[in-house]
Amino acid sequence: MEQDMNTRVNPDYQAYTTFEKKREIEFHDFGYELTDFAFELMEESKDVDSVVNLLLIKVAGYFGLSGIRIKLLSEGLRSLEYFYEYIKESDRDKLVKRLHTIEGYPEFNWLVLQQHFQDSVYLYAKNQEEADESLLYLEDESRYYHSFVQLPLFMNKQIAGYLDIIDIDGKRVWDKKDLHTLKIFSKIIASYLLNMKAYNTVKLSVLQLNETDFLTGLSKY
Repeated sequence: MEQDMNTRVNPDYQAYTTFEKKREIEFHDFGYELTDFAFELMEESKDVDSVVNLLLIKVAGYFGLSGIRIKLLSEGLRSLEYFYEYIKESDRDKLVKRLHTIEGYPEFNWLVLQQHFQDSVYLYAKNQEEADESLLYLEDESRYYHSFVQLPLFMNKQIAGYLDIIDIDGKRVWDKKDLHTLKIFSKIIASYLLNMKAYNTVKLSVLQLNETDFLTGLSKY
């Protein structure tokens, strides 16, 4: 199928536009800035936590967010663990730190969560005429939310976790360019975490091989 992969800047809204399969996809030029920043961090640092936390801070600062959380599937049944989070200083009285908290879901709630990502994004905003509140009851702090965006993190085409975008200040109005930019961010995070997981697995295997006698298979020490 033919597709035009040319990218241009529309002067009317200063957002980058890519044409693919006759569908116009718009996102802020911050998406390019974020991508460059992410690759620079990944090249300079092997500290996964530092890289992810700096990316969270950059995205939160650009969008003026109250908080961002990354939660990944845990070993428990229908469970997610909060691995990374950023909470704005002024909002810490409302958004409680949940780092490394494991949250289990009843089967029905888990199905609701999984089924919301046919279009790769869940959006709630109080200023919308028809606000979708169906996922809010899964969040204890939702009474404070002015808007809440949740995106899945795909690894090997499977949902491996979620990215939570939180605003409680009542200032954020999300448009398509915002959401597409957040999708870029979710793909960066998912790709980075997946690659680092693979890297650490290979590194561990190499270390184990180095500590094992090739002929006997026994430890050298």
